Amino acid sequence: MTFVDDSYATFRRTGNASGLQRAQTLAEGPYGRPNPMRHYLYFRSSQKEPFDILYFTPALTSIVNVTDGSFNVIPELVYSPVTNLEVRVRGVGSSGGQARNMARGRTITAWNSGYAIFGDGDR
Repeated sequence: MTFVDDSYATFRRTGNASGLQRAQTLAEGPYGRPNPMRHYLYFRSSQKEPFDILYFTPALTSIVNVTDGSFNVIPELVYSPVTNLEVRVRGVGSSGGQARNMARGRTITAWNSGYAIFGDGDR
């Protein structure tokens, strides 16, 4: 039974419509609307074995929201010393757009990083 079904059953039993009103509020907000991801630019550049460094591939990826100016920058390093094994290190930086704190006029910037090791059958 879903939240809406439960709220409707409560309304039928008691006449209390607060659950249905909450469901309508959630459906009309950002969680209920589809986000078709329009007005984005995607860019990716990689160079396999630059400067003759064997088994090494750096890459840079960026996703930009043209509408609000927010963007992600994703630098990446991949090392593949043997067949079916990759060691991947990736960082992610985000800035601007909806994360803008209008009350203080500041842009929130966040940086995250991580790593992954892929073996045979993991991709």
